[in-house]
Amino acid sequence: DLFIFACPKFVTPAVPDYSQALVPGCPAIPYGQDAYKLQVQHFMNEMAAHASIRKMRSYMSLYTSIQVEQLASFNDMKVEAFEPWLTCFKHKMRQLEREKASEGINSNNDKVGTAMDIHYNVVGNVVHVDEAEKTRRFETFFMKQIQNNDDILRQLENIKIEN
Repeated sequence: DLFIFACPKFVTPAVPDYSQALVPGCPAIPYGQDAYKLQVQHFMNEMAAHASIRKMRSYMSLYTSIQVEQLASFNDMKVEAFEPWLTCFKHKMRQLEREKASEGINSNNDKVGTAMDIHYNVVGNVVHVDEAEKTRRFETFFMKQIQNNDDILRQLENIKIEN
């Protein structure tokens, strides 16, 4: 509903067929709404696809390799329909990544990257999954800092202050 309210309303450049509108008994057809309805329908289809993309991504993050048939069955799709959809998913997640340029000048070193946090490729009938960016582990750093704080507290407790 929010998209329907906020989306731009397009005007079609085609002239409606007024001769059909003048025929008695012919229902009134809002010709100017065709582009708007098509835009809303396309947006709804994209949102439905993104809902299934999140579902597929969550399954892919659980495995390092999985059969295409199994992944298709998890997504309630037939293998014949799932294979092109898998390629489409990878294509939709591509984006242009702009590198920072010095002194505010546009950089010519822009490259096409991915918005996914997992990478996958299909070899034969198997989807191989790899994490895009290895997450840095901070727990060792925090544990060392906690240990340092404990040592400092013990040293402070052992200091005798005389009044």
